[in-house]
Amino acid sequence: MLLKKFKYHLALILNEMPKKSEKNNLMHLVLPRRYHRRTFGQKLADGLAEKAGSWAFIIGFFVFLLFWMAVNTYMVLTHVWDPYPFILLNLVLSCLAAIQAPIILMSQNRAAEVDRQKAERDYYVNRKAEKEIKILQRDVLQVKAILSKQPSLDEIGNLEKEIRKIQKEIDVLLSGNTKKP
Repeated sequence: MLLKKFKYHLALILNEMPKKSEKNNLMHLVLPRRYHRRTFGQKLADGLAEKAGSWAFIIGFFVFLLFWMAVNTYMVLTHVWDPYPFILLNLVLSCLAAIQAPIILMSQNRAAEVDRQKAERDYYVNRKAEKEIKILQRDVLQVKAILSKQPSLDEIGNLEKEIRKIQKEIDVLLSGNTKKP
């Protein structure tokens, strides 16, 4: 069973891996449609987890408990249907906890599965970004190498001075040659 589950998840991961043809397309990383559909049980578990984990539920249930105890304490004088240790109330609370806990766990498991899938998508996006950053770093290094081969402004200024000096020497030599004949 565990091996089948592992193979299934491995197949999902391999099927969601970016293909070479999808190099610049991130749409394959969008959550597949099958993960958006929820069964009736999942909707019920999510709804119960949302309601039972709220302050409104806690306060409302506390008011219900106080009402239960007040009614039964008042009824001690007449006919008591749940005397002081409130055994029936204890049974109701135990049943509620026994039913509520697994339903909340189911909701948490489903939320954990969705978070795992989001983490997988983030991983693929990060891998793609890492590859693009490496390409950009390589390009920057190439540009730096090209720029480092170019002479600096000071070197260009020195070369221009030397060219003017040589040009003057050539002019002097040429003007000296033209005066003699």
